[in-house]
Amino acid sequence: MLDFVPLSKPMTQNVITVNGDAWGDEGKGKVLCFLAQWADLIVRSTGGNNAGHTVVYSGIKYPLHLVPTGIVRGTATCVMAPGMLVDLNVLWDEIKFLRKNGIEVSPKNLKISDRITVILPYNILKDEWEEKVKGDGSIGTTKRGIGPTVEDKAARIAVRMIDLQKNTFENRIEEIFRTVPYDIIRENPNIQQECIDYCKKYAELIDPFICNTQVILNEACEAGKIILFEGAQSFSLSLDHGYYPYCSSTNPDASGTLSAACIGPLHAKYCIGVFKAYTSRVGNGCFPTELNDDVGNLIREMGHEYGTTTGRPRRCGWLDLVQLKYVAQANSQNCLAINHLDTIGQIGLQHGEIRVCTSYLSASQLQEISYVPTDLTDVRVLSYQYKSFPGWRIPDGCQTYQDLPKEARDYIEFIENFVGVPIAFIGIGPNDEDMIVRGTFLHQ
Repeated sequence: MLDFVPLSKPMTQNVITVNGDAWGDEGKGKVLCFLAQWADLIVRSTGGNNAGHTVVYSGIKYPLHLVPTGIVRGTATCVMAPGMLVDLNVLWDEIKFLRKNGIEVSPKNLKISDRITVILPYNILKDEWEEKVKGDGSIGTTKRGIGPTVEDKAARIAVRMIDLQKNTFENRIEEIFRTVPYDIIRENPNIQQECIDYCKKYAELIDPFICNTQVILNEACEAGKIILFEGAQSFSLSLDHGYYPYCSSTNPDASGTLSAACIGPLHAKYCIGVFKAYTSRVGNGCFPTELNDDVGNLIREMGHEYGTTTGRPRRCGWLDLVQLKYVAQANSQNCLAINHLDTIGQIGLQHGEIRVCTSYLSASQLQEISYVPTDLTDVRVLSYQYKSFPGWRIPDGCQTYQDLPKEARDYIEFIENFVGVPIAFIGIGPNDEDMIVRGTFLHQ
């Protein structure tokens, strides 16, 4: 074993990352809003308004897509970091919505990185056009312009927030339109000017919020402040590690979340994985435990599984522990948060049982697989091994782990033992206070 004395001073471990362990919609917003009460800074660093977090705070429901969910508590500085992709229309509407509901949103408590990439109206048109020309091979994107914006970013021609500040966006837009597909121009002859007008409209409005967020985060790390990272989307949608090609355009894992804000991994103290007591996803692609039957419909209706961003009905199925263990290992997660424990208990009572997937069985090789294969062609012909549990009902006034029914505790402890990571947070209802905390999480 290597052992050495580092030449630099020890890192302050004051960062908490919260990331989804499936395909999104696991209830990260609920966990984040709960944890926000202890945070000094709350950071969103990946994705755009293709992701959405819904939180219920003080009886009010806040569906948010860009601004970090902790803004509703009003106690922390919220940071939108460089890795984000921002539709200015959506951002400004969100700021107005929050202000209308009595939430302070000002340059004092919302910091927007000058390195963030701007989603242009053209990018949205291109997203729709690409999905259309792919036909049956379409990915099933949210059509929010995310992929085409990442394409421009990778080509080094995208508009960034600093271009709004320096009034250099027209040059960027001109460069982008040198490569725009002719079909889009033919069908939208004014789109280049629309992009210019769009940037002009928001440049002055957004300017007071724009700053160098890396300086802010570096100072917070040095001062030992608690920084809460808000993961958008989830690991199985990662471009490099997810269910390719049915994935997102970025890497919404714990490492990608930190990297997108330019925070080093040694600052992280807790990497929290969030999952539901069942599984859901939107869009096309592989879903091993999907239920295309009455049970799947029951999960969808009882769990209110409709997209925050699109309103699309989500595909639903049993909890996949093979996927959960794989993701927990890949993200170095040292604790988990489970949501919808109340919902799955009720489903178990109505359906007669709850099931969790414990292994895959390859139809082609006739062998058990305890990991997520890369070859999705093989995944589609797998069969699955399940373990069954009875249902339960969460009693009124449930506040501690011991207050939970034994059936619910057995379910949780089976998951913990299988995955090898403790479940520290247990969601038993829709509100931010409907949370059971086990252990001495933030006091260790």
